Amino acid sequence: MTNEIIIYDGEENRLSNEINHPLLSPAKAYLNTLSLRSRNTQTQALKKFIEIWVRVMEDETGRNIEYLPSIFDVNWSDLTYSHMSVVRAKLGDIIQERELTAAYCNNIMAAVKGVLKECQRMGIISREHYANIVDFKSFKVNHQQKGTLLTIDEIRALIAVCDEDDNVTLGIRDAALLSVVISTGMRRQEVCDLRVEDVNL
Repeated sequence: MTNEIIIYDGEENRLSNEINHPLLSPAKAYLNTLSLRSRNTQTQALKKFIEIWVRVMEDETGRNIEYLPSIFDVNWSDLTYSHMSVVRAKLGDIIQERELTAAYCNNIMAAVKGVLKECQRMGIISREHYANIVDFKSFKVNHQQKGTLLTIDEIRALIAVCDEDDNVTLGIRDAALLSVVISTGMRRQEVCDLRVEDVNL
């Protein structure tokens, strides 16, 4: 088995073998184990992986691959630990550049792991091959709360904008909403769901 991913030839003809038939695709088998919502999410994750994998192969071989294959056409059995290592390193760079989150990149790798597991179950790769390919660490996810802590001056500036609203009624309403959010820490949806009977003065 070579380390070269087989995609398309110059005439745009698929270079694939029988295991790439959609009915036998390990990617299809993996997606069929998921709920509809998860299926859509993991399909996008697999597409992103293939996009990065192909770009890595272009850099390695100096060969321009014009046509990206679908997740059902890729010969997943050609994926090696070396490929996974390079793609993971590329994902690490993408995280550093803040193009994708660590959580999403972990999801990409989990989707690929799911496809490779189906490859092993279908007898396309050996158990040892599977164990070797998926032997990689997850990216560290930053669990810090999202958002920005406002300063007193910033809060005053927001309230001032409400006070200067030409529509006095709307200005008072907006100032009241901001005051509730800032003083209670309520989420946006929680504030939107508030009713008069919820207010206890």
